[in-house]
Amino acid sequence: IAGRDEAVTPQALRRFDFSAAGAKLIASVPGRHTGPERELWGHMAVRRALGRQTFQRRFKGAPILCQFSSLGSTKAEWFDEIAASFG
Repeated sequence: IAGRDEAVTPQALRRFDFSAAGAKLIASVPGRHTGPERELWGHMAVRRALGRQTFQRRFKGAPILCQFSSLGSTKAEWFDEIAASFG
């Protein structure tokens, strides 16, 4: 696993064999969701998906790569929520 201070670059990623890797595509829907729908979208869905996975100990603290938009319109409370999701 790359060191924590190493940048995640295409060159760094090429050192690993991802042929057996799986992926999850998790959609994000605009708005604030409550109740059962809260865990269906965005970072809450990522939190739920990660909670259902078992990872080898060597992956503890490994980076998680995500793409999202609308960061400029985000409120400070959201950063606390996302920090808890990726904990």
